[in-house]
Amino acid sequence: KQTCYDGEGKQKRKAATGNDFSGEGGSFSPCFLMNLFFELCGWAGDGWTQATDAIREEIRENVAAVRERDPAAKSDVEVLMLYSGVHALLAYRVAHKLYLGKRYFSARAISQMARFCTGIEIPPGATIGHSLFIDHGSGVVIGETCEIGDHCTLYQGVTLGGTGKDTGKRHPTLGNNVMIGAGAKVLGPF
Repeated sequence: KQTCYDGEGKQKRKAATGNDFSGEGGSFSPCFLMNLFFELCGWAGDGWTQATDAIREEIRENVAAVRERDPAAKSDVEVLMLYSGVHALLAYRVAHKLYLGKRYFSARAISQMARFCTGIEIPPGATIGHSLFIDHGSGVVIGETCEIGDHCTLYQGVTLGGTGKDTGKRHPTLGNNVMIGAGAKVLGPF
């Protein structure tokens, strides 16, 4: 596998693009940014391949969930590039990993940036299972202590929130294969 760490990948990138993206000579370095990110997440070194495989699998899983549940989705590329729910979930996975590593500020910063870009708020402390599909995601809010099972679907305007009166576990828990319709407000810990 070609990575940003190996010399062969650097040579191939230089031959293909005229730039090895190493950051030498003042050029932009996406590999430097990826390496920094993986180091922050604790995936640097030997964890690199494992992390990239996990990210690739997460992307495949999210795209497959959309294609399975949204008849309007025409292609994998369309889903990956244009579906805000997929973007929000990928950002959540990164933020959640940072959160678990006690990098709370970085996790929250990614969460807030994703909220700004997608209109979907998923705090890094939430627990989300596999294959969540957020359709027409604008206005979706998921609480910090919310737990969402596998293969769930949320439509636009869904709030999984707290009542403001509870401490500790304040937000709802959804089981597997749950669908929450547009505009629904599910409040409180249960």
